[in-house]
Amino acid sequence: MKKLAMLFGALLVLCNMASANPKGGTFIGVNVGVPITNPTYNGFIEQMSDYFPTRGTGWVFGLELGYKQMLSQNFGLRYYVDYYYGSASGDKRAYVGFVSLTTKATIVQHHIVANIDALLYFTQRFGAYVGVGLGYQGYDPSYTFNGQSNFTGGTGTAVGSLSMPNHGLQGGLAIPINVGIMLDFGENSQLTLGAKIGTLGYDYELDANSKVGLSSYLVKLGYSYTF
Repeated sequence: MKKLAMLFGALLVLCNMASANPKGGTFIGVNVGVPITNPTYNGFIEQMSDYFPTRGTGWVFGLELGYKQMLSQNFGLRYYVDYYYGSASGDKRAYVGFVSLTTKATIVQHHIVANIDALLYFTQRFGAYVGVGLGYQGYDPSYTFNGQSNFTGGTGTAVGSLSMPNHGLQGGLAIPINVGIMLDFGENSQLTLGAKIGTLGYDYELDANSKVGLSSYLVKLGYSYTF
């Protein structure tokens, strides 16, 4: 993250040597980043929550399409739809008697959201944005369990592994908050460094008696081109 901030600083110095004002118009963009997911366990599975991970990180890739409207030299609005696909993983090690149990969770994610952001430029090239979105968040988690014996004389002996049945994609309403900084360069290009912060969680049903509460936020680096 420090390297990304230094890169933004260097580009800011170079780009502000130019005098062009921020440009409005239709834009397309791509984003890459990291999803940070924090599961909670409810119902019957809550009794076994000590054996399940409580945080996962991974990768995410996103696309966006929209329109940027400059209302003045320093202020504008951005209307767009974005889609993100990614995967977050986490693991937890615990002991059941003489067995060391490692649980790994992998959570595939889909986010498709309509957004509106307010843009504020501090200079002709550098600014910040804040906004809100409304759309869909979907999750598809899977769990595997691997055990090893830690009994004296048999340390490290494998005792087996198993997987929890997969229940497929489930999802619901998403209302993320968008925040970040932006840097224009050239006549049409822009870099952004920001986050999509989920304000609503989703209760994923493992069965009639157990649910996993899932929520995530995305930290991302993006590039967009305005026509």
